[in-house]
Amino acid sequence: MSSLVRVIAIDDDAKHLDSLIGALSGQCASPLRIHFTGEWPDIPACPHVRLIFSELHLVGGAMSDPAEDFAIIGSLIEDVIKPVDPYLILLWTQHPDYASALRSSLDGLRNVAKPVAVLPLPKADYLDDSGALADEIGAVVRGWLGSEGALGLRGGWGPIDDHEVDSLIETIYAARLRDTGRPVELED
Repeated sequence: MSSLVRVIAIDDDAKHLDSLIGALSGQCASPLRIHFTGEWPDIPACPHVRLIFSELHLVGGAMSDPAEDFAIIGSLIEDVIKPVDPYLILLWTQHPDYASALRSSLDGLRNVAKPVAVLPLPKADYLDDSGALADEIGAVVRGWLGSEGALGLRGGWGPIDDHEVDSLIETIYAARLRDTGRPVELED
């Protein structure tokens, strides 16, 4: 079963996580929900994961030392998730400006599979005061890039057998293109 997991959502706030999983469930088959409580989740490795929605600070709910937050995310990827295929991280957070620093931190770790990109997904833009997810998340979850960039992202994955995830990737990038006015630059 774990080899079929393509989308993972990680958050320490159960209400935010449930809202995100609800939105993802309408877009892709069986996203894996990880409510992080400070303990490493007991799940099988997910080598074929393609999208990881991760809260930045997974301990305490308040911004701690970013290096500690990056280390927790890196450890989850290295020790629990263990991706082998290219994947994308959507930094689901109140602090989206840390996306490039998280990418740099993961690039500096020796045993962590490197993401294709770490893109910000600001919670403040999509959650209301009660923690409910705004309807627009569906548009973000459905796109972020044009077809050329989506093909580049899929390049290392071989045949796509999960059409829901394929569509999700394309739409995430299409929404990103719409939001920024330019396609995301994917690194090799």
